[in-house]
Amino acid sequence: FPKNGIAVREGEGIYKALYDRMMHHVGLARTGQCPSCAGITSVTVPRGRLDEDSTPTAEMTCKTCSWFVTVDIVSALQFEPQVTSVLFDIGLPLTESSSMRATEQVLPDVTGHVSSDDPFRAMISIAYKDTVAEITVDDELRVCSVAVK
Repeated sequence: FPKNGIAVREGEGIYKALYDRMMHHVGLARTGQCPSCAGITSVTVPRGRLDEDSTPTAEMTCKTCSWFVTVDIVSALQFEPQVTSVLFDIGLPLTESSSMRATEQVLPDVTGHVSSDDPFRAMISIAYKDTVAEITVDDELRVCSVAVK
């Protein structure tokens, strides 16, 4: 994080700037470009984090440099129009958090499980009030489907 980002902010402002920059980097990495060196990135969905107890996460790795991040799947998908739309559909107060900031507060009940092995599919369930959004992704975190139950 550039030093000016901290020098001109205080308290919560620093956290918000760090989060927004991180999400920008995650979004770039999802497109296949390393935010650090512009090398090629790969995205994986670790099966061990799809146990319906842990927050489902994705890992993004640069094939050229040492850039690596683990991020919760919902945050990684936040810029996907289908995902944003389904989150609005179930009534999530996305306007209360900039860029899905503080996902654990806005989305307290997110679980995942493997729904298919061949081809690999993971079902991410987001419960909010009386509804559940289900987002199905493949092993490279591409959105396969979204639904509201």
